[in-house]
Amino acid sequence: MTYPREDNKTNVVAVGDFRSPSIDPTVGDDERLCSMVLSTFEKVFEEDRAYLKNMQ
Repeated sequence: MTYPREDNKTNVVAVGDFRSPSIDPTVGDDERLCSMVLSTFEKVFEEDRAYLKNMQ
């Protein structure tokens, strides 16, 4: 994940191939997988933000 700055805002760029053993890809449960991925991104972003704040 990268956080390039754009005009006083932070743009998040994330690329990946996400798979979950608990979600069957054949049943079209994309919303559940999307929710899980976004939750993970939010957690990682907050961890990164806290780390960077401590570096200042």
